[in-house]
Amino acid sequence: MYRSLYTSRTGMNAYQNKLDVISNNLANSQTDGYKRISTEFESLLKDSLNGRGVPLSENAGKNLVIGTGIKTGDSIRIWEQGILMTDENPLAIALDGEGFFGVENPSGDLLLTRNGQFGLSLNGELVNEDGYKVAVENEESLEGWAPEQIEVTVDGELFVTGTDGEIKSMGSLKLYRTMSQEVLTEVGEGYFLSDENGLEQIERNKLFETVVRQGFVEKSNVDIGQEMVDMMISQRAYQMNARAVQTADEMWSLINNMKR
Repeated sequence: MYRSLYTSRTGMNAYQNKLDVISNNLANSQTDGYKRISTEFESLLKDSLNGRGVPLSENAGKNLVIGTGIKTGDSIRIWEQGILMTDENPLAIALDGEGFFGVENPSGDLLLTRNGQFGLSLNGELVNEDGYKVAVENEESLEGWAPEQIEVTVDGELFVTGTDGEIKSMGSLKLYRTMSQEVLTEVGEGYFLSDENGLEQIERNKLFETVVRQGFVEKSNVDIGQEMVDMMISQRAYQMNARAVQTADEMWSLINNMKR
């Protein structure tokens, strides 16, 4: 009886964790550049029925085992690219391919993000929606220029065109990639910190698999339909485990009453 309670309890905990992950994905389904999280289940240690006095038929075979429950494994960030959609913001920029933008928070930390909703600060710096300064190489002040006057090439170089028709380079976006996803630490709001040893800047002449798209934004890669299906399955599994706990409790109460 105790085994039934324990096994069902592990199932309830595992599916509650699964539901928490799904809820987080759904909450961020409209967050630009968000990458969904996936989690899988792992079996706990199995127990052998041999030597436990369990009656077995002649055809049962050898080394029969019974599960003792499940748990959720490590959550995995799914890095597949989201859909690129046009945006009214002239300084909306998306990465078509691998890599991250770099932004500097008030503490001076370099944060990585796929969200390219950028704009201009009052002093002419390229900043994101949170006001964090975007990492730009050979940066020139954009003060006095309107966002509509700034053009971004497919390799990330910023240009402005003066009234006399002169085209001037104002710097280049710094793009980064990591040696492994394991060096990334999520810090919330779509930002990631990276181990310095696992981070490198992508050189402009090596952007073979990454194209910078001005006027586009990368949407979340969350599939709402699939998440809803997973939620319904997880809710039903949670309810089944809850009923198993209730049934085991009722049987235990019945046994205790019989003893009295």
